Amino acid sequence: GRADAQTLDAALDNGVVKVGVARLYGGAIVWLSASGGANLVNNADKGRQIQQSYYAGNNVTATNQCPAWSPWPWNPIMVGDCAGNASPVLTLASSGGQIYAKTQPRLWDRNTNSVAQAYMEQWISFHTALSNVVIVDSKFTCFRDSGDEWGTSGTRDQELPACYFVACLGTIWSCTNSTPWQSGALATITNSFPWTRYTPTEQWSACVNSSSWGAGVYTPISTASLAGKAGSDTTCSTTSGSTMYIAPLGRYAFGRTSTFSYRYYLIVGTLSEIRSVVYALHSK
Repeated sequence: GRADAQTLDAALDNGVVKVGVARLYGGAIVWLSASGGANLVNNADKGRQIQQSYYAGNNVTATNQCPAWSPWPWNPIMVGDCAGNASPVLTLASSGGQIYAKTQPRLWDRNTNSVAQAYMEQWISFHTALSNVVIVDSKFTCFRDSGDEWGTSGTRDQELPACYFVACLGTIWSCTNSTPWQSGALATITNSFPWTRYTPTEQWSACVNSSSWGAGVYTPISTASLAGKAGSDTTCSTTSGSTMYIAPLGRYAFGRTSTFSYRYYLIVGTLSEIRSVVYALHSK
C-alpha cells in the first residue's frame, strides 16, 4: 500500500534534517523531516510528494485519461500518473552527500503507463553553512514528437516545484507586502481549495503547525505562488487525503524540445528560523 513511500531508496541526514527519495515514487522527494522526526511530506497518491511538474500544449480529450483529469494538457510529473503507475527511474545514485535521480516522467492524466517524451533530473544536497536547508537542483528536458496530439501553446503557470505537506502543518505564511527583505509583517494565506494564488514578494512560503514549526520552500526565480489545504483533517499522517499544498510559480512556455533548470530550497524549522535562513540565502 501507500506505506511503501516510507521505504526510502536514498536518504541524507545531517543530524538536523533528513530528506529521502523512493524509486516507487519516481525518485522524487517523499520524505522531509527533522532528523529523527516524523515525515512532513504527504504521500497519499502519486501526484503529491515534492516533485517536478510541468504543463505544455493544448488541453486534449483522450480515451486513456482518468475521468477527473479530462480534458488535460501535456503534463509530465516526476512521481507517476493518476492511476498510480510509477514513473520509471533511469538512474538513482547517492554519494558524497548528494542524491541524483534521472526519471522519465509519466503523463499525469493517463491511466495506461504513458511515459512522457521528457526527462526529469534532480540533485539533492545540504547547504554547507545553513544546516536546516536542503538544496534541490532540477532539470527538465523535452523531446516530444513534432506532430504529437497536444501541439504548442503559450505560457502556463509552472509549479516550481509542487510541494504537498501533512495536514497538521495547517497555517501557511508568506511575505506579501510591497517592501520585501525588510523583516516586515507576514501574511497568512487562505486555506482554500481550489488553491489561493498570491505573490510572495520574498519568493518563499511556509506551512507550520500550532507551535509555528514546519517546512518552507524558497524558489528565487518564482514570481507568484499557489497554496492552500485540501480536506478537513488536521492529521500528521503522510497517507491522509487531507494535505497542505505550496507551489512557487513561474510562467513559462515549453516547446517540444525545451530544456529548463532551476534551484529551490527546502527548510525545516520554526517560522522565524525559516525566514532568517531565506534572508541569508537571499543576501548571498
